[in-house]
Amino acid sequence: MNQPQRREVPKPAATAEAHTADGSRIVLRRHGNPSGPRLVLSHCNGLAADAYYPFWSLLTDRFDVVLFDLRNHG
Repeated sequence: MNQPQRREVPKPAATAEAHTADGSRIVLRRHGNPSGPRLVLSHCNGLAADAYYPFWSLLTDRFDVVLFDLRNHG
């Protein structure tokens, strides 16, 4: 039986923290081309942004990609 291919998510070029009004911490991670147009991406399910690496990695040559996980995700 074939095992799913595991991809290593690279370390972000930069990270930052944002805090919500109720004190929750959200970590933002920046990947890709800092000279390109900025894309801010998130997800809408119970997974973490890293689970979507096969998709957002296709954008990093052209775009400055900023990722964050929704509260209680990631």
